Amino acid sequence: MSRKHGSKANVDYKARLEYKLYLARENPEPVFDVSECALKHVPSGIYSLCKVFRKKSLLMYDNKLNSLSGGGALSDLSLLTVLDIHGNEFTTLPPDIMCLSSLKELYLQDNSIRKLPNEIIYLNKLTILNVSRNNLKQLPSGIGELQKQLTTLNISHNKSLQKLPKSLGYAQQLTNLNIDSLNLSYPPQDILDGGTIVIIAFLANESGIDYSPETSISDTDISRNISSEDMQTVHHNKSNDVQEHRQNALLEVEKNIKQQQEYEIEIQSTLKAHRKKLLEDLALQQIQLEQELEKVQQERDTNRARLLSYIYNAEKEADNVIKEFLKNSEEERQSQAELLEREKQEEMQLLSSCHSEQFMLRMKDTLFAMEKLLEEEMCKARKLEEYTKYRDYTAQSLLILEVRNSDHLAQIVHDQEKSRQDLVDRLRQDEVLQKAAVAALLERSDARSWSIVQQVNLVQSQLAALTNIELERRKLEINQQLVRVAPSLALNKN
Repeated sequence: MSRKHGSKANVDYKARLEYKLYLARENPEPVFDVSECALKHVPSGIYSLCKVFRKKSLLMYDNKLNSLSGGGALSDLSLLTVLDIHGNEFTTLPPDIMCLSSLKELYLQDNSIRKLPNEIIYLNKLTILNVSRNNLKQLPSGIGELQKQLTTLNISHNKSLQKLPKSLGYAQQLTNLNIDSLNLSYPPQDILDGGTIVIIAFLANESGIDYSPETSISDTDISRNISSEDMQTVHHNKSNDVQEHRQNALLEVEKNIKQQQEYEIEIQSTLKAHRKKLLEDLALQQIQLEQELEKVQQERDTNRARLLSYIYNAEKEADNVIKEFLKNSEEERQSQAELLEREKQEEMQLLSSCHSEQFMLRMKDTLFAMEKLLEEEMCKARKLEEYTKYRDYTAQSLLILEVRNSDHLAQIVHDQEKSRQDLVDRLRQDEVLQKAAVAALLERSDARSWSIVQQVNLVQSQLAALTNIELERRKLEINQQLVRVAPSLALNKN
C-alpha cells in the first residue's frame, strides 16, 4: 500500500503523468498505463484516447481514484480486454461497466468495494475477476451467467462475505476459486475444504444442474442455430464418428494429464533430493559447530581448573605462613611463662633461705641478724628492681614483636586478598572473552544457517514458480486441444 500513496514526498507525479500520456500516444503497444501517478480523478479524454489508439489494456492501479467518471464515456472502452484499477479507493462500480463488452481480465483488489453491480454479468468474455481485499458483503446473484469464459475468481480477504450464490454452479469453466480468509457459512465447511471443483459441483447440484465442465458449452447451445430436423439427421448419420472422435480427444487429454502428473512427480523428487542435500549440509555444519563449541568449552574448563589450582596453592601457602606465625607466638608465650615461673621459684627459695637464716641467727645475735636481714632486704630490693626492669623490658619486647607480627600478618592477608582479587578479575576477563568468542561463533552459525535457509527458500520459490508455469502451460495446451476438438465436433455434426 506504500506505492498507492507514494513513499517519497519529492516525486513529481505531474511530470510522471505527462510522460505516461506521451508514451501512450507514441508507443504502438496496446497498453495505456497511468498507474502510480497519485490520481484522484481519471484524466479527461483517456477513454477516447484508448478508442482512437485502439488500446486493449488500461492500467490505473495504485492511485487515489474513487470513481471511473471523468475520463469520458465507458462505451469508448469496448475494445478493452484488461482493466486494472487495484490499489485505489473505489467503494462501488458504475452500471456502465457492462459497456466493456470485450473485457477479459478485471482487477479490483485492494479497494473498499462493498458491492459489485449486477450489470457485471453482461461481461460474457470475462475470464479473470479479482476482487480480493475489499469489503464485499455478497456477490451478484447472477454471477453464474459468466459461465462461458470465467476461469479465475479471487474473492479472498473479504471478511463480511458470508455466502456464495448458488448460480456460481453454472460457471463450470471455473478452475481457480480463491476463498482464503473468508468466514463463509454456505457452502458447508467440508465442501469448502474440497477445493474449487467440489464447491462448483455442490453449487451446481444445489441449482439442480449436472456438473460437467467438459461439456459446459453444451450441444444445446450449439444447436440453437440448427433446426430440430437437421439435428436429428446429424445425430442419426454421424453419431458413431462423433463418439469415436470424442473418445480419442478424451484419451489424448488423459494422456496429457498423465504426462503432467509424471512431470510433477519428477519435479517433486528433484525438490526432495535438493532439500535432503541441504538438510545434510545443515546437519554437518551443526556438528562442526558443536565440535568447535566443545573445544572452546574444554579450553575454558582447563583454564578454570588451572586458575583454581593456583588459588588453592596460594591459599595453602598463606595458611602455612599463618600457622607458622601462630606457632612462633605460642613458643614465645610459653618461654615467657617459664621465665616467670622460674623467677617465682627463685623468690620462694630466697624467702625460705631468709626464714631459715633468720631462725638460726635469731638465737645468736639479734642485732647481727637484723643488720644481716636489712642487707638481704636491700639486696632483695635491688634484685626485685632489676627483675622488674627486666620484666618490663621483656614485656615491651614481646609487645613490639607481637605488633610486628600483626603487621606482617596483615600485610600477608592484604597481599593474599590482592592476589585473589587479581585472579578473580582475570577470571572475569577470561569469562568475558570466552562469552564473546562463543557469541561470535553463534552469530557466525546463525548467519550461515540464515543464508542457507534463504537459499533453500529461494530454490523452493523458484521450483514452485517453475512448477506453476509448467502447470499453466499444460492446462493451456489441454484447453487449446479441447477448443480444437469442439469445432471438429460441430463440423462433424454439420
